[in-house]
Amino acid sequence: MDKKEIQHTIADISLLAAMTALVTPFVLSTSSSDLYRPVSDSSGQVMAIISDSAAYPGGWITFTLLSMVALFRNNLPSQVLLKRIALYALIFLIGFLGKNAIKQLTESPRPYTEVMTQELLLPNPMHFYKLDKRQQQELIERIDGKISHWRTDFWQDEKNFAFPSGHTVFAATCLLFFGGIFIRQQRFLLASSLVIWASLVAYSRVWLGMHRPADLFGGIVFVAILALFLPLLSKKAFEWLPVQYRRHWFKLSL
Repeated sequence: MDKKEIQHTIADISLLAAMTALVTPFVLSTSSSDLYRPVSDSSGQVMAIISDSAAYPGGWITFTLLSMVALFRNNLPSQVLLKRIALYALIFLIGFLGKNAIKQLTESPRPYTEVMTQELLLPNPMHFYKLDKRQQQELIERIDGKISHWRTDFWQDEKNFAFPSGHTVFAATCLLFFGGIFIRQQRFLLASSLVIWASLVAYSRVWLGMHRPADLFGGIVFVAILALFLPLLSKKAFEWLPVQYRRHWFKLSL
């Protein structure tokens, strides 16, 4: 790894550090009792939109918009930009498969299962995952009167395990790659805006009762680990290129 690659990697990790610093005070100040609070339609809709911007199909819209912004008034060589987007796709694929595997290994229950346990609807949080889909749906419907539908609607859609947060993995990956592009383009306001968006995505997951702070931090650390291996992946990812092109491609700076 040369000096420039090290500098770029540090810049990328700094974006994730900024995201962590911004979201930490908010998520650590929340508790399960906050889930019982009334939610206005405006607040619920905003949180739903933010959360959905990092999931299917909203995530595709986010990716498309960020790609268009990155290409607009781009002052980087097109090869550098295309290489970085290709690497984003590779890391995103690794991240998607990796976070699903980790979820199955850790088997960490969603925070809303703890609420159901407190309401004596479950003997313990893990029991929720022993129920079939119909039973899970009926159980969430039974608590719908005490918890805002803006939250329980998400509970109905996502009944898998919690750790790490997939939405946070997606948001952190977008921040890592597109934020890195914006910094290299010296579009610092866009990079800062992306930090705020990624932090809001992470916070929305705690607000909705879908994740604990540890799930968010686990997702961010997971992406950071992938970022540290990015220079290695950049060389491995394009070994399929003809030999006469590899030397020029590998000289391109990330």
